[in-house]
Amino acid sequence: MMRHNDWNERSNLENWSGLDLRLARSISALYKPTAKPSNELRQTRFSQLMAHLPLTTFRRCVARYGGEYKVKQFTCFDQYLCMAFAQLTYRESLRDIEACLRSQSGKLYHMGFRSTVARNTLSNANAVRDWRIYADFGQSHPATQAWSSVVFH
Repeated sequence: MMRHNDWNERSNLENWSGLDLRLARSISALYKPTAKPSNELRQTRFSQLMAHLPLTTFRRCVARYGGEYKVKQFTCFDQYLCMAFAQLTYRESLRDIEACLRSQSGKLYHMGFRSTVARNTLSNANAVRDWRIYADFGQSHPATQAWSSVVFH
């Protein structure tokens, strides 16, 4: 027998179009903690993905272009996390990024963010910081180097 809550959840899912439902499921998959015993740290899939980044290479790129000059709180790595999150979840605007991150504010720390991200802060960081930091970091990854020789027609 179906409970009242099950029926409401089912009817809410039926109101979504197919693309929106797939997008909502892919976004919720990034937030979903992995199944581990309760005494161990529970990491989200996003933080597991970001754990594979070569941080020493990223720090070298930041130092090369002086990315942390006069920065107090919102570091280049925080900006990179925001942009990676936006790319992985198909966010289209700063307002969309901010709204999506704020809706999951309880999980931000576990995803690697130090605090909530304001739209103005992200906008200023995108305007002021040198784009070559992220371009060099992207080009330094071995997977990117393998794809650089491929010619697309």
